[in-house]
Amino acid sequence: MTDEPMPTSPREPEIELLGRVAHEALRLMRGALWVGGVTALVYGYEQYAAPSQNPPMLGVSNPVMPSALGTIWITLGLPLVLPTCWLLKKRWACISMAILYSLMWFVPMNLPDDSPYGFILRFFTTTVALSTLLVWRTLWQLTNPNPRPTA
Repeated sequence: MTDEPMPTSPREPEIELLGRVAHEALRLMRGALWVGGVTALVYGYEQYAAPSQNPPMLGVSNPVMPSALGTIWITLGLPLVLPTCWLLKKRWACISMAILYSLMWFVPMNLPDDSPYGFILRFFTTTVALSTLLVWRTLWQLTNPNPRPTA
């Protein structure tokens, strides 16, 4: 018996049209997520670079410390800006992002204006951004008009 591929029946034109419409809507949604990610990164950088509102510590030569609030916005915006194929499929990218995010979750705990539970908020924003991208990628693959054959 040979391994011939099973012929697939053609889809109805209405389903093809709705799939193309959904695919383009997802393309626009990804653009909106990217713009939101860039906005979050810019706002996060502005917050991070702003001086802390706490009074300066005694004996410190440079009393201006970065703000921990900016890292919350950076952890939200960074996954939305990066390409999903790079972020969710490549092993070296996943490892490097895990290292970067662990630093972004726990290093700001040393800043004077960080909340005792700030790392939980930073972890939550990362989870929200990555789960949004996972849902988007799943819908993108389901509505792809030209799916690649699987082995």
